[in-house]
Amino acid sequence: MIALTVTFLILLVLGAPIAIVLGASSLAYIIAADNARMLLVIPQKLYQGTDNFILLAIPFYLLAGELMNATGITQRLIHFFTTLLGHVRGALAQVSIVTSMMFSAISGTAASDAAAVGGVMIPAMKREGYDPAFAAAVQAASSTIAPIIPPSMVMILYAVFANISVAAIFAAGVLPGIILGLSQMMIVWIKARSGTLPPPAPRAARHEVASGFRDALLAFGMPVLILGGILSGAFTATEAAAVAVVYAAILGFTIYRNLTLPIVGKLLIRTAITTGGLLLIAATGYLFAWIMASEQIPTKAAQLMLAISENPVAFLLMVNILLLLLGTFMDTLAALIIVVPMLSPVAAQVGIDPVHFGVVVCFAIIQGMLTPPLGLLLFIVSQIARVRFEAVIRAIMPFLAVNLAVLLAISLAPGFVLFLPRLLGLIE
Repeated sequence: MIALTVTFLILLVLGAPIAIVLGASSLAYIIAADNARMLLVIPQKLYQGTDNFILLAIPFYLLAGELMNATGITQRLIHFFTTLLGHVRGALAQVSIVTSMMFSAISGTAASDAAAVGGVMIPAMKREGYDPAFAAAVQAASSTIAPIIPPSMVMILYAVFANISVAAIFAAGVLPGIILGLSQMMIVWIKARSGTLPPPAPRAARHEVASGFRDALLAFGMPVLILGGILSGAFTATEAAAVAVVYAAILGFTIYRNLTLPIVGKLLIRTAITTGGLLLIAATGYLFAWIMASEQIPTKAAQLMLAISENPVAFLLMVNILLLLLGTFMDTLAALIIVVPMLSPVAAQVGIDPVHFGVVVCFAIIQGMLTPPLGLLLFIVSQIARVRFEAVIRAIMPFLAVNLAVLLAISLAPGFVLFLPRLLGLIE
């Protein structure tokens, strides 16, 4: 285990891609074990890590998001919400959050949300006189909704590693995601009441709102199709992703007519590259998890945590603290791969529903994208806003506080998190 731990930490500090970190540290462990037969296990475990039907959803959701951006669906959503809410003080900040909530039901990744929505909204807020750091902070915070409201790449990977229903954890993420968005909108409302945000624009005429709605109507069809199909049982999560791709392609080729084969070719290449990276993480993560299991790390972790307390609430609080600390210096997927095989058996042992535990884990891990020194979302929005990274850190603090309050609430209220999956018959 020394070889694995040392290699893992060195590569992590050096900033190596997480797939390389997991694969190289696993290989170092096998070499240090001086057992040639274990080398034969590597291809088998790498294959098993990707041999899962659920993972087919990843390239489809990624491609659906790319097609949505290329067809201008994002811009249509932003235009409609700006027309609808433009007369409210702090309107553009509110529009940024609402659009991110809607975009969450399509993209499934926080980074895509920050880049796609932020690329439009942050410059718009700056033009209207918003403080650049605040504009960047709003977008960074609202982008954390994307991995909570389904579809979610993080939740898909959690379901794979924890062997639970994707549809169930997707359904469980809907209400926490909505509460998170509304809580962030409350922060903007409070700041607007203080008079520190630019004055609102004149109220749009009804015909302008109606025109914006008609223009965005087909864009609303995408999240309705995905969420409605999954939650109603009409589609599996993977089938819904494929249907979303077909829907976006039909809009681009026949309705909006702004998609061409060369554009689609570029989108397919980008999707393939991103998918390849995620599948490589899944493969090496499976190998890494197998080694941890062979060393009985999950069992030892269970014994340690149960020795502290067997109370489910105390356990969840310990998990939250652990994940928030890991998120400050570790990649989101790395933390997920390490924590899930180690802690999900403990959660089951103390009586925590695996779907509830999955939502809490995914929610907590995502907060690492808002905290330095990694803080991927902070880097993305600071570059878009052309503002110092340190300024965004200061501006993000009220939103981070709200995010953590929501995390605590969903940790203590399993009935709220599990209400929708139980209502839909996805869990007992």
